[in-house]
Amino acid sequence: MLNKTPSLLVVENDQRLRTSMSRYLREQSFLVTAVSNGREMERCLSDHSLDLVVLGLMPRGDDELGLCRRIRVDSAIPIIVLAARTEDIDRIIA
Repeated sequence: MLNKTPSLLVVENDQRLRTSMSRYLREQSFLVTAVSNGREMERCLSDHSLDLVVLGLMPRGDDELGLCRRIRVDSAIPIIVLAARTEDIDRIIA
């Protein structure tokens, strides 16, 4: 049986954070694709087979919960949300 290297998508509008997260995840032996917004995220999701989506802090023009909802329309891919939201309801919804 072949062990497949997990493929991750990082969605983060801040270039420094996106670069840092991507570098760290690559050092942990993940295949990483990084994008800066929801439009690029949707394109990547349709073009690649991914194992996990990591949503950063409020991608420009989008919010984490909105992006989660857009992903869930077509996919059951696991999502990790790195958000500054502190309300319990936001955490539950995510």
